[in-house]
Amino acid sequence: MMKEIKDLNKAQVWELEERDKIGKDKKIIKAIWSFKCKRLLDGTYLKHKARLCAHGGMQIAGEHYWDTYSLVVQWMMLCFMMTISQVLGLNSQSIDFTLAYTQALIDIEIYLELPAGFEVEGREKSKFVLRLKKDLYGLKQAGLSWFETLRAYLLEQGFMQSKSDPCFFH
Repeated sequence: MMKEIKDLNKAQVWELEERDKIGKDKKIIKAIWSFKCKRLLDGTYLKHKARLCAHGGMQIAGEHYWDTYSLVVQWMMLCFMMTISQVLGLNSQSIDFTLAYTQALIDIEIYLELPAGFEVEGREKSKFVLRLKKDLYGLKQAGLSWFETLRAYLLEQGFMQSKSDPCFFH
């Protein structure tokens, strides 16, 4: 949990704000922890993982989010590209982005309750909330925001987006 908070602070995912200054009409979403035991392919223990998430079920459509649908690469395209790679003797790689969703800037004002285990040095915790500056896992729009952020970056780097599968860039 401490590593997750440290990583989110380093990524500047939020700003600490006084609860009194945000107005009474703002809905504050709960923060929830998700825990997982990571294992290697053979089943041996690797590490424990804690992920801080927003309680997306508390979001209000039209206030905290609009679109939620995020594109996913078509299975046929993946199989086709892996086959072409094998036939031509090309190398293939996969990439796992660390804290992927938190790399997308948030486009709406969302406030989060301070999560369990989060402390505000020398101040009363109940008087503060977190204003999100970037997406957080659990938000309904986070997957779409991440796709749009990655898409913009790939296009900026000179990649072209496929017309038949918008998740395939070349």
